Amino acid sequence: VWQGDEMGMWGADDPNNRKPLIWKDIKFENETHHPLNLERPTDKVQFNQEIFKFYQKLIQIRKENPVLALGEIEFVMADDDLNVLAYRRFDNRNEILVIFNNSNVPVDLKNYNLHGVYTDLLTDILIRFDDKKKSVELAPKTAYILKPVK
Repeated sequence: VWQGDEMGMWGADDPNNRKPLIWKDIKFENETHHPLNLERPTDKVQFNQEIFKFYQKLIQIRKENPVLALGEIEFVMADDDLNVLAYRRFDNRNEILVIFNNSNVPVDLKNYNLHGVYTDLLTDILIRFDDKKKSVELAPKTAYILKPVK
């Protein structure tokens, strides 16, 4: 995460990598310049409230679950072919399982030998991994932050 990501800023080559932060109360000109003087589409420069709320949610999850910062880490799966990564952060009392699907297709997590009932901290939805359930899909370009239900 780079400064400005939480506002919807995107990077560029020098000198555009030193642009000022995008603030809600300031109107900015559209981005039209290409650093190599090539043709480029015009991008509207504005504060992105949706992305900002998402980062606020991530900060809240991290503050409410110190194990995400202080717990030990174990990589549970790293599937380069499917572009899926999962790890768990844990200590003597707590555990969080984080799963990323960076591919462009849904991934069936049933194939990864996961067990238990979890709350996805991003959506507050229950996710159940058990023999009765045929599949648990993770949509493309999404993630789960799973906390076991006790």
